[in-house]
Amino acid sequence: MFYSDKPINSNSEDKLNRKGFAKLLADTLVHLDSKDTFTVGLFGKWGCGKTSLVNMTLAEIENIQADDEPEKQIIVVHFEPWNFTDTNQLLTQFFVRLANEFQKKGDKNLTKIGKALESYSDAFGLLEWIPGVGGPIASVSKWGFSRLGQKMQKGLDERDVLKQKDQVIQLLKAQSNRVLVILDDIDRLSKEQIRYIFQLITSVARFPNTTYLLVFDKEIVVEALKNVQSGNGQDYLEKVIQMPIQIPDIQRSDLRNILF
Repeated sequence: MFYSDKPINSNSEDKLNRKGFAKLLADTLVHLDSKDTFTVGLFGKWGCGKTSLVNMTLAEIENIQADDEPEKQIIVVHFEPWNFTDTNQLLTQFFVRLANEFQKKGDKNLTKIGKALESYSDAFGLLEWIPGVGGPIASVSKWGFSRLGQKMQKGLDERDVLKQKDQVIQLLKAQSNRVLVILDDIDRLSKEQIRYIFQLITSVARFPNTTYLLVFDKEIVVEALKNVQSGNGQDYLEKVIQMPIQIPDIQRSDLRNILF
Protein backbone atom coordinates (compact mmCIF):
# COMPACT_ATOMS: atom_id res chain seq x y z
CA MET A 1 0.00 0.00 0.00
CA PHE A 2 1.27 3.47 -0.90
CA TYR A 3 0.58 6.72 0.94
CA SER A 4 0.34 10.04 -0.87
CA ASP A 5 1.58 13.41 0.35
CA LYS A 6 -1.99 14.70 0.39
CA PRO A 7 -3.20 15.94 3.81
CA ILE A 8 -5.89 13.87 5.53
CA ASN A 9 -9.26 15.43 6.36
CA SER A 10 -10.67 13.42 9.25
CA ASN A 11 -9.71 11.47 12.35
CA SER A 12 -10.73 8.23 10.65
CA GLU A 13 -7.70 8.61 8.36
CA ASP A 14 -5.27 9.23 11.21
CA LYS A 15 -2.47 6.65 11.37
CA LEU A 16 -0.14 8.62 13.64
CA ASN A 17 -2.34 8.62 16.76
CA ARG A 18 -2.84 12.38 16.73
CA LYS A 19 -6.59 12.23 17.35
CA GLY A 20 -6.14 13.14 21.02
CA PHE A 21 -3.91 16.09 20.16
CA ALA A 22 -6.41 17.40 17.60
CA LYS A 23 -9.28 17.03 20.06
CA LEU A 24 -7.39 18.88 22.79
CA LEU A 25 -6.45 21.70 20.40
CA ALA A 26 -10.05 21.98 19.16
CA ASP A 27 -11.38 22.11 22.71
CA THR A 28 -8.85 24.83 23.59
CA LEU A 29 -9.81 26.96 20.58
CA VAL A 30 -13.55 26.59 21.12
CA HIS A 31 -13.45 27.47 24.81
CA LEU A 32 -10.93 30.31 24.80
CA ASP A 33 -12.29 32.93 27.18
CA SER A 34 -10.95 36.18 25.79
CA LYS A 35 -12.73 39.24 24.41
CA ASP A 36 -9.53 40.53 22.81
CA THR A 37 -7.42 39.32 19.91
CA PHE A 38 -5.70 36.05 20.84
CA THR A 39 -2.95 34.42 18.81
CA VAL A 40 -2.07 30.72 18.88
CA GLY A 41 1.01 29.39 17.10
CA LEU A 42 1.10 25.78 15.88
CA PHE A 43 4.72 24.88 15.11
CA GLY A 44 6.04 21.96 13.12
CA LYS A 45 8.71 21.13 10.56
CA TRP A 46 7.86 21.06 6.88
CA GLY A 47 6.25 17.72 6.03
CA CYS A 48 5.35 16.76 9.59
CA GLY A 49 1.60 16.85 8.91
CA LYS A 50 0.59 20.34 10.03
CA THR A 51 -2.23 20.70 7.51
CA SER A 52 -3.55 17.23 8.31
CA LEU A 53 -3.62 18.16 11.98
CA VAL A 54 -5.46 21.40 11.19
CA ASN A 55 -8.07 19.46 9.18
CA MET A 56 -8.53 17.01 12.05
CA THR A 57 -8.89 19.92 14.47
CA LEU A 58 -11.57 21.53 12.29
CA ALA A 59 -13.47 18.24 12.24
CA GLU A 60 -13.26 18.10 16.03
CA ILE A 61 -14.52 21.68 16.32
CA GLU A 62 -17.60 20.70 14.30
CA ASN A 63 -18.19 17.75 16.63
CA ILE A 64 -17.82 19.89 19.75
CA GLN A 65 -20.26 22.50 18.46
CA ALA A 66 -22.74 20.13 16.82
CA ASP A 67 -25.47 20.77 19.39
CA ASP A 68 -24.69 24.42 20.13
CA GLU A 69 -27.00 27.26 19.15
CA PRO A 70 -25.74 29.28 16.13
CA GLU A 71 -25.03 32.35 18.27
CA LYS A 72 -22.71 30.28 20.48
CA GLN A 73 -20.70 28.69 17.69
CA ILE A 74 -17.35 30.09 16.63
CA ILE A 75 -17.04 31.33 13.06
CA VAL A 76 -14.16 29.51 11.37
CA VAL A 77 -12.25 31.19 8.53
CA HIS A 78 -9.57 28.95 6.98
CA PHE A 79 -7.20 31.05 4.89
CA GLU A 80 -4.18 29.70 2.99
CA PRO A 81 -2.03 32.73 2.10
CA TRP A 82 0.46 30.80 -0.04
CA ASN A 83 -2.23 30.39 -2.72
CA PHE A 84 -1.74 34.05 -3.68
CA THR A 85 1.27 35.19 -5.62
CA ASP A 86 1.69 38.75 -4.38
CA THR A 87 0.89 41.04 -1.48
CA ASN A 88 -1.97 42.65 -3.39
CA GLN A 89 -3.82 39.33 -3.76
CA LEU A 90 -2.99 38.29 -0.22
CA LEU A 91 -4.41 41.47 1.29
CA THR A 92 -7.52 41.52 -0.88
CA GLN A 93 -8.35 37.84 -0.53
CA PHE A 94 -7.85 37.86 3.23
CA PHE A 95 -10.66 40.37 3.67
CA VAL A 96 -12.79 38.82 0.92
CA ARG A 97 -12.57 35.47 2.69
CA LEU A 98 -13.33 37.05 6.06
CA ALA A 99 -16.28 39.09 4.77
CA ASN A 100 -17.77 36.18 2.82
CA GLU A 101 -17.70 33.90 5.86
CA PHE A 102 -19.78 36.41 7.83
CA GLN A 103 -22.23 37.16 5.05
CA LYS A 104 -22.99 33.55 4.10
CA LYS A 105 -24.30 32.77 7.60
CA GLY A 106 -27.62 34.40 6.74
CA ASP A 107 -27.68 36.36 9.98
CA LYS A 108 -28.48 40.07 9.73
CA ASN A 109 -25.89 41.17 12.29
CA LEU A 110 -23.14 38.97 10.83
CA THR A 111 -23.94 40.23 7.32
CA LYS A 112 -23.52 43.76 8.63
CA ILE A 113 -20.05 42.84 9.93
CA GLY A 114 -19.16 41.37 6.53
CA LYS A 115 -20.10 44.58 4.76
CA ALA A 116 -18.17 46.64 7.31
CA LEU A 117 -15.10 44.50 6.64
CA GLU A 118 -15.45 45.18 2.92
CA SER A 119 -15.65 48.93 3.53
CA TYR A 120 -12.63 48.81 5.82
CA SER A 121 -10.61 46.86 3.23
CA ASP A 122 -11.53 49.38 0.53
CA ALA A 123 -10.62 52.32 2.76
CA PHE A 124 -7.08 51.36 3.72
CA GLY A 125 -6.21 49.96 0.28
CA LEU A 126 -4.76 53.32 -0.79
CA LEU A 127 -3.06 54.55 2.36
CA GLU A 128 0.49 54.35 3.68
CA TRP A 129 -0.64 54.25 7.27
CA ILE A 130 0.50 50.86 8.58
CA PRO A 131 3.77 51.14 10.59
CA GLY A 132 6.63 49.63 8.63
CA VAL A 133 4.43 48.40 5.79
CA GLY A 134 2.65 51.41 4.32
CA GLY A 135 4.80 51.77 1.21
CA PRO A 136 4.34 48.20 -0.05
CA ILE A 137 0.60 48.29 0.61
CA ALA A 138 0.14 51.53 -1.27
CA SER A 139 2.30 50.38 -4.17
CA VAL A 140 0.27 47.22 -4.71
CA SER A 141 -3.13 48.76 -4.00
CA LYS A 142 -5.93 46.76 -5.57
CA TRP A 143 -7.50 49.97 -6.80
CA GLY A 144 -4.56 51.07 -8.96
CA PHE A 145 -3.66 54.56 -10.04
CA SER A 146 -6.74 54.94 -12.23
CA ARG A 147 -8.98 55.03 -9.16
CA LEU A 148 -6.59 56.83 -6.86
CA GLY A 149 -7.74 60.27 -8.01
CA GLN A 150 -11.41 59.38 -7.65
CA LYS A 151 -10.91 58.19 -4.09
CA MET A 152 -8.79 61.16 -3.10
CA GLN A 153 -11.44 63.52 -4.47
CA LYS A 154 -13.96 61.96 -2.11
CA GLY A 155 -11.81 63.03 0.81
CA LEU A 156 -10.42 59.62 1.77
CA ASP A 157 -7.78 59.99 4.46
CA GLU A 158 -6.47 58.17 7.49
CA ARG A 159 -9.39 59.30 9.61
CA ASP A 160 -11.76 57.42 7.30
CA VAL A 161 -9.69 54.27 7.66
CA LEU A 162 -9.74 54.49 11.45
CA LYS A 163 -13.47 55.18 11.37
CA GLN A 164 -14.09 52.08 9.25
CA LYS A 165 -11.89 49.96 11.51
CA ASP A 166 -13.68 51.24 14.60
CA GLN A 167 -17.02 50.28 13.05
CA VAL A 168 -15.76 46.71 12.52
CA ILE A 169 -14.45 46.61 16.11
CA GLN A 170 -17.73 47.81 17.61
CA LEU A 171 -19.77 45.33 15.57
CA LEU A 172 -17.51 42.43 16.57
CA LYS A 173 -17.72 43.45 20.22
CA ALA A 174 -21.51 43.52 20.11
CA GLN A 175 -22.04 40.01 18.70
CA SER A 176 -21.62 36.76 20.63
CA ASN A 177 -19.79 34.57 18.11
CA ARG A 178 -16.05 34.30 18.49
CA VAL A 179 -14.07 34.24 15.24
CA LEU A 180 -11.29 31.71 14.54
CA VAL A 181 -8.99 32.62 11.64
CA ILE A 182 -6.61 29.86 10.57
CA LEU A 183 -3.57 30.91 8.53
CA ASP A 184 -1.89 27.74 7.29
CA ASP A 185 1.47 27.14 5.57
CA ILE A 186 2.85 30.60 6.40
CA ASP A 187 6.35 29.17 5.96
CA ARG A 188 5.71 28.72 2.22
CA LEU A 189 5.59 32.48 1.72
CA SER A 190 8.48 34.75 0.85
CA LYS A 191 10.23 36.53 3.72
CA GLU A 192 8.53 39.80 2.81
CA GLN A 193 5.10 38.17 2.77
CA ILE A 194 5.75 36.42 6.11
CA ARG A 195 6.56 39.78 7.68
CA TYR A 196 3.47 41.24 6.10
CA ILE A 197 1.21 38.49 7.52
CA PHE A 198 2.42 39.21 11.04
CA GLN A 199 2.00 42.95 10.64
CA LEU A 200 -1.45 42.33 9.21
CA ILE A 201 -2.69 40.45 12.28
CA THR A 202 -0.99 42.75 14.79
CA SER A 203 -2.27 46.01 13.33
CA VAL A 204 -4.68 46.00 10.37
CA ALA A 205 -6.74 42.97 11.43
CA ARG A 206 -6.40 43.23 15.19
CA PHE A 207 -10.04 42.66 16.11
CA PRO A 208 -11.90 41.78 19.34
CA ASN A 209 -13.45 38.32 19.80
CA THR A 210 -10.95 36.98 17.28
CA THR A 211 -8.49 34.10 17.60
CA TYR A 212 -5.71 33.57 15.08
CA LEU A 213 -4.23 30.10 14.63
CA LEU A 214 -0.93 30.53 12.79
CA VAL A 215 0.57 27.33 11.39
CA PHE A 216 4.21 27.26 10.31
CA ASP A 217 7.77 25.98 10.63
CA LYS A 218 9.14 28.10 13.45
CA GLU A 219 12.75 28.27 12.21
CA ILE A 220 11.73 29.59 8.79
CA VAL A 221 9.47 32.27 10.27
CA VAL A 222 12.00 33.39 12.90
CA GLU A 223 14.55 33.87 10.12
CA ALA A 224 12.06 35.92 8.07
CA LEU A 225 11.23 38.15 11.05
CA LYS A 226 14.82 39.10 11.82
CA ASN A 227 14.56 42.52 10.21
CA VAL A 228 11.35 43.42 12.06
CA GLN A 229 12.54 43.52 15.68
CA SER A 230 16.14 44.78 15.83
CA GLY A 231 17.41 41.66 14.14
CA ASN A 232 15.80 39.25 16.61
CA GLY A 233 12.97 37.28 15.01
CA GLN A 234 12.52 35.08 18.06
CA ASP A 235 11.76 38.07 20.32
CA TYR A 236 9.24 39.42 17.83
CA LEU A 237 7.53 36.05 17.52
CA GLU A 238 7.23 35.72 21.30
CA LYS A 239 5.51 39.10 21.46
CA VAL A 240 2.95 38.10 18.83
CA ILE A 241 2.21 34.48 19.78
CA GLN A 242 0.37 34.22 23.09
CA MET A 243 -0.02 30.44 23.08
CA PRO A 244 2.81 28.54 21.32
CA ILE A 245 2.09 24.85 20.62
CA GLN A 246 4.67 22.43 19.26
CA ILE A 247 3.36 19.49 17.24
CA PRO A 248 4.59 16.30 18.94
CA ASP A 249 7.11 14.12 17.14
CA ILE A 250 5.89 10.97 15.41
CA GLN A 251 6.32 7.94 17.65
CA ARG A 252 8.74 5.34 16.28
CA SER A 253 6.19 2.60 16.86
CA ASP A 254 3.55 4.41 14.79
CA LEU A 255 6.02 5.00 11.97
CA ARG A 256 7.09 1.38 12.04
CA ASN A 257 3.47 0.19 11.86
CA ILE A 258 2.88 2.33 8.77
CA LEU A 259 6.06 1.20 7.02
CA PHE A 260 5.79 -2.49 7.79
